[in-house]
Amino acid sequence: MSVWPIVRVAEDERVVVFRMGRTDHRKVYGPGLIVVAPIIDRPVRVDMRRREVVVDITIRMADRSLRTGVVTTAFRVVDPYRAVTSVIDLDDDVRARVTRAIEQHHGDPERAGWTEAVGVATSVRAFLEAGAEPTGIEILDVSVTLG
Repeated sequence: MSVWPIVRVAEDERVVVFRMGRTDHRKVYGPGLIVVAPIIDRPVRVDMRRREVVVDITIRMADRSLRTGVVTTAFRVVDPYRAVTSVIDLDDDVRARVTRAIEQHHGDPERAGWTEAVGVATSVRAFLEAGAEPTGIEILDVSVTLG
């Protein structure tokens, strides 16, 4: 019997192994079975499936009216190493980026072309895609529902 723990990595996840608190891009494993050294190694699981983040918003449209709505952003991890080493929580990071995208154009909605939900979604998606690569994610869809 072995004293080395065996970690099962599912098909839709990857594991980034930190050895003594350090890792590199070669320490990404999965799917399958991996052996980790107790105490020395710390495996961190990364879900590779599609995820959705929902953010409640209030925005000023081009006609100067205030509208409330919901921004739903779908994304998936494409680089597990970057996803683990660049941010603490991907969902919170995407949520914060959506909020920043809304705040960036909140003062000048005419410049952003926000006359309808499609304009808001296009603007938010462009902002998210610009910052997606360093965090190891791919933006799949951005939809906006205005109330």
